[in-house]
Amino acid sequence: MYKLHIQNEKVRINLSLIVETIRHQRRVPQKHQEQRQTTLEFALDLKTGLLHLHSAQDLQSIVIYLDLDKQEVKVTKKRHGMFNMEGMDPKGRQVLSETCHYLKSALKHLHNIQELAHCEFEPSTDEITGRNLLHESWHAVEREDAELMLLNTSPGTYLFRKDRFAGVMEEILSAAKKSRIKCFTLTYLDPKRQVRDKTIVTWKDHWLFYDDDPTLAGNYFQSLEELLNSLGTVLKRPLPALKINSTTVSKQ
Repeated sequence: MYKLHIQNEKVRINLSLIVETIRHQRRVPQKHQEQRQTTLEFALDLKTGLLHLHSAQDLQSIVIYLDLDKQEVKVTKKRHGMFNMEGMDPKGRQVLSETCHYLKSALKHLHNIQELAHCEFEPSTDEITGRNLLHESWHAVEREDAELMLLNTSPGTYLFRKDRFAGVMEEILSAAKKSRIKCFTLTYLDPKRQVRDKTIVTWKDHWLFYDDDPTLAGNYFQSLEELLNSLGTVLKRPLPALKINSTTVSKQ
């Protein structure tokens, strides 16, 4: 398992999206057991360097090509050949360049591109008060694994992770509010021993559970702790993150 420590928030967002996309690809049967190359399609904001899942009028459609044998990362236009980063805003170009740098560094440590799906990210929450709780109870697992872990605990145990729905909602809500919004997944074992998920939405000092309202007009709390307490006695104890020896990929 690899753990990426990234200072630039926009680069972390890009790599999280890339990893989530590769995790999603794991559900699709592969012709070969070992994957040495892959192509990933995104829409790129030329000003910020941020990647998006869905294209829009002001975004550039690109393809990121990963080649494990050549340890190579290429960015091309979707239909018109090589992509020239020089046409980007300098700050956006820096974000995309760093994104490619981390990808290339990671390839040096892999035997299969699908291993990127196991990359783990600390939630980038330097600016919010719930950082310690999120960090200490953060698990880079899919729903099935989270369920198995929680069913071996007592009711009220919970953990934090990030599923594909949270990743997609993060992008949609950020675009709608024109502000950087973070989404996480709270997975917990309820009093009837049923595993439940709730999507947590946060920006600035706003913390709330997503309730299918894209305007986020519902009641909110000023900290993660207050939000969790709003569930009363449903949540009792966090499931501590596993201490795993990991290879750290960091920019030199």
